Amino acid sequence: MNDIIFEQAARCLKALAHPTRLKIINLLMEQELTVQELEKSLNTSQSNTSQHLGIMKDKKILISRKEANLVYYKIADKRLIEMLNIFKSIVCE
Repeated sequence: MNDIIFEQAARCLKALAHPTRLKIINLLMEQELTVQELEKSLNTSQSNTSQHLGIMKDKKILISRKEANLVYYKIADKRLIEMLNIFKSIVCE
């Protein structure tokens, strides 16, 4: 692996290294959700939620689709779910 790959991996992991972002990923493991649904589940503001979503979308962790006035988010690559489940099992043991 070359340095570019390691830099990309570090940026992706850094984007996940925030409690709110991990909560968002955890919520999105089950289904895609709108910004409003995430905001309500996280008990945080729309701007805060959108900021975290934007960071993860920029790093290609999440993808979105627009339907009327609603923006739905989901995990871009389902392998991320597997990785985080393994990580949770290691941390929680």
